Amino acid sequence: MAQSRYIEIKDSDTWASLAKEFGAWLKERNLTEGFGWSEGDNLVINKSISFFCFNFPDRHGERINTFEDWAKETGRLYGIKSGRTVEFPADPKLNFVLPPEKEIEVPPWLK
Repeated sequence: MAQSRYIEIKDSDTWASLAKEFGAWLKERNLTEGFGWSEGDNLVINKSISFFCFNFPDRHGERINTFEDWAKETGRLYGIKSGRTVEFPADPKLNFVLPPEKEIEVPPWLK
């Protein structure tokens, strides 16, 4: 499983540029060893605020919270996925319910 975090997109940000920025921030604090993430699905709220998604493996545990620390330092909104809801601690009015995930049938050869 993975834990998803969302970060506000500003100006000409790309997912890769923010991932590099987050990685550099971790490196400055000697927190990079064995710590990684992957790209998740973008989120757009009311066609006005867009977010990139960072997925963190559960095995990182409490270290995932460093993402929120980084987001606060960069002055960006951030969200935390909990079930189908994305909660925004800095702006609870933005809390968002994700649509149900599409059920994908597993091919017989993968069962």
